[in-house]
Amino acid sequence: MSDEPKQWWQTFPAITGGVATILTALTGLIVALNQMGIFKPTEKKPSPSPEPTKELLSMAIVSPAPAAVERLVATPTIAAAVPPLATATPFVAIAAVPPPPTPPQPAPFGSSVTEDEVKAFIAAHYHATEHKDLDYLLSQYDDIVDYQQDGRRDKAFIRNGYVNYFRRWPVTSFSIGDIHVVRSLHQDIVTAYFDTGFLVQDIASNRRKTGRTSEELVLSKSSGTLKIVSEKETVHSDSTDRQRRNR
Repeated sequence: MSDEPKQWWQTFPAITGGVATILTALTGLIVALNQMGIFKPTEKKPSPSPEPTKELLSMAIVSPAPAAVERLVATPTIAAAVPPLATATPFVAIAAVPPPPTPPQPAPFGSSVTEDEVKAFIAAHYHATEHKDLDYLLSQYDDIVDYQQDGRRDKAFIRNGYVNYFRRWPVTSFSIGDIHVVRSLHQDIVTAYFDTGFLVQDIASNRRKTGRTSEELVLSKSSGTLKIVSEKETVHSDSTDRQRRNR
């Protein structure tokens, strides 16, 4: 064996120390480089948002868009291009008009004149005739009356007829039969049909007549009270003295 001494780097402690020295040097170098910013990652800059195009604006106007897109397109220019959607259409205005009120229903025909009124009126008429109450009789007639066969006559003409009748027949008596009331298209006008039995006489001349009449009275309540507007009479006897047109 050779007894030559080994070099220093060939011993184990020398190798270990050399390695440690190299690692220490590398660690220091890395720390220095890191502080200089060599190993820091580059920061990514945010990319700018794309500006809204005309096509995007058209889509936002034509079709519904999310809230984010609405905020994006809400510019004065876009607002001016939006049509006035709030304008009411004629259809909406017509639908908002309330229906017209229902007109009141007309009263039944003849409802303002009752049968009891008619019967009481006729009874009072013949009672006044028996008592020669000329003023009351004339108050039952309208100003112009379709009177017997004489046509339209006023109260003066009717009054003269009663005066002559009472002069010819100082005593009169009547019995009234059933009264049939017929209503017209006017609620204040009715027609009464009835028969009467009569006895008239003049004691001074010893004249006496009996018979039956068929009466047709048209009564109107347009003035608030019943009035005779038409009177027609047919006498069923041999004499025409009873008929007022011959008085």
